[in-house]
Amino acid sequence: MREIWKPVLGYENNYAVSDKGNVFSWIRNRPMSKIKQSVGYLRTHLSGPAGAKEVGNHILVMEAFRGERPYGKVVNHIDGNKENNCLENLEYVTQGENQRKAGEMGLMAHGEKHHRAKLTKKDVKKIRTLAEKGFLQEDLGKKYKVSQAHISNIVLKKSWRHI
Repeated sequence: MREIWKPVLGYENNYAVSDKGNVFSWIRNRPMSKIKQSVGYLRTHLSGPAGAKEVGNHILVMEAFRGERPYGKVVNHIDGNKENNCLENLEYVTQGENQRKAGEMGLMAHGEKHHRAKLTKKDVKKIRTLAEKGFLQEDLGKKYKVSQAHISNIVLKKSWRHI
């Protein structure tokens, strides 16, 4: 099946996005590289009159083909695979619906499989020590197989407060 392309909202003269989740730069006349986040989403770095930013490819696809995201909605990957940014795999849902669907599929909010407790008290103490020494939260998340947001909550003592 043929790939369909549409302009990227806010960057219409610079980029196009396809219904398969690919992004093309009119300025560089080539496909854009996809950046994989630690939590698995594919993103693309855009720059132009609207400024420079990194945006999830799933968001670019939905905005181009289904319009701006309605208030209170998020983009859901129907099959749970955050790398499958094909239009037919994406839908706008509420955050609650997104979490419910992830739970039904055995996925966490960011699409990771559920595991038993991942961190120990010893891990939490080590994370805080390494963060104080300047280690990046994203790198610590990869090392301990948790999200950067979880590392941030540990460092800020929003979680594991008793340690």
